[in-house]
Amino acid sequence: MNLKDNEKRLWHIILRWLIYYMILYAAYTLALNISAPDVFTRITAVMVEKLYGLFGLPAHWEIINPRETGIFIGENWAAKIVEGCNGMSIIILFISFVWAFPASWRDKILFGLGGSLLIWLVNIGRIALLGWIYYRRPAYFDIIHRVFFPGIMYGTVIVLWIVWASRVRNFTHSIKN
Repeated sequence: MNLKDNEKRLWHIILRWLIYYMILYAAYTLALNISAPDVFTRITAVMVEKLYGLFGLPAHWEIINPRETGIFIGENWAAKIVEGCNGMSIIILFISFVWAFPASWRDKILFGLGGSLLIWLVNIGRIALLGWIYYRRPAYFDIIHRVFFPGIMYGTVIVLWIVWASRVRNFTHSIKN
């Protein structure tokens, strides 16, 4: 395969990623309008509440307004979950990338689901830890929320992308040989 073919293949992947991303994000945007807050935010709030319960923290969640869900430890505010915090935007970005690469749909779906679950679990841990930090050490909240945890979330996605790209690359090389 020459350089021109590789360049065409790369642009194909980028175009497929963009198409999948736009379709999935449009579907997600429609889902956001079905209920307020959306089902993804509600499920995330429930899971954060359950995670706090595992550590013996008396937590509950409640709808603050149609676009915000609050997490409380006891009666104290701990975290706010809005659309960007429920993990779906980053999961859509990840799935679009996986689907854009040439591989069997079975592999794409399995890796996409497994990676999405991992991203979602990391995000639940992120929200729970951020809430605990806000509850116990509010002075550290902003830097951890704006710097540390975005690095963790995007780092998780980048590692998954590298695993997927190398797996697909090894798969396509084994077919050619």
